[in-house]
Amino acid sequence: MSLFSTIVTEWTTKKPGNRLRVAINDTFMLNTNRIIEMVATSDLTSAFWYANDPDDARDSPDHIACNCDVYAIQQYHDRVETDKFGTFSIFPGWDRTETPVDTEIEWTDICYIYQTPTDYSEGTSHMVYYRKAWERVECLIDMTPTDVNVEAGFEAV
Repeated sequence: MSLFSTIVTEWTTKKPGNRLRVAINDTFMLNTNRIIEMVATSDLTSAFWYANDPDDARDSPDHIACNCDVYAIQQYHDRVETDKFGTFSIFPGWDRTETPVDTEIEWTDICYIYQTPTDYSEGTSHMVYYRKAWERVECLIDMTPTDVNVEAGFEAV
């Protein structure tokens, strides 16, 4: 199980909001443990169903197409984090002026991470994770996607 960075070309969801309008270049870090029924759409692209909360049967998976091929996603899936938990510096109440609080989050609980234009210039990211079934948490972290890879014990991808 691992997070991987990819450009999402299509994200169809039954939930409110258009995720592709918030991320820079539509780049997201997605979690391989949430992928269901992955298929190759070409030699270099793939599509799959993506469960926001795979531990809850009530979740209606989203359909995602991205610029990462099936083989690469399988390689990301086979990577092993150095620890079961990562330490994330979370801004209380989304306030960038507050001191971030280090918070331990299990890697398998992370749904996705992305940066808005403001995040990119500030060196921060948005993260969505689930504490337990249907307890969705959206937060602002004082980390870039590269920082997240380093926290996981991986080289930047």
